[in-house]
Amino acid sequence: MSLNNLENKQKHKAVIMDNDKTGKKYMVMFMQVHSELDSYGKGCDPATSNCRFLEEPLTFEADTLKELLKDIKKFFNVSQDSLLLNSCEEIGRLDVQTYSLTLDGLRCSYNRTIDEYKTGKRNLWLNDICGHVTKIESPDLVKELEIENRGV
Repeated sequence: MSLNNLENKQKHKAVIMDNDKTGKKYMVMFMQVHSELDSYGKGCDPATSNCRFLEEPLTFEADTLKELLKDIKKFFNVSQDSLLLNSCEEIGRLDVQTYSLTLDGLRCSYNRTIDEYKTGKRNLWLNDICGHVTKIESPDLVKELEIENRGV
């Protein structure tokens, strides 16, 4: 191997190492929603149960899990209590529970309607929005394919 190729190989390794430190990200795609009409004091009505797939998945990405959860809570207008981590004992599954005014609503309306809801003047849809968190990272192609680096 020539000195030039060796230098290029070392540069390539340095880039891979930097990617390992900064290139890791987390992503979640929410694609499925289960909803039931909920009456305060009576609970959810199973006769109104509705399970559907979103036409367009809701996708969130962040550099850290904490940032990812912060973005999700802000988008859905919920607190940490509304996030079910490793839901149904599935590692990586993230469910977000919201109360919406309509069946097709996803963002939480609970705080705006709590008085009407608790006095029975309004029912809300309880939504369970299901997603799966994955770790995104740049693979070391040379290492994983177990071949000599030919990209330099």
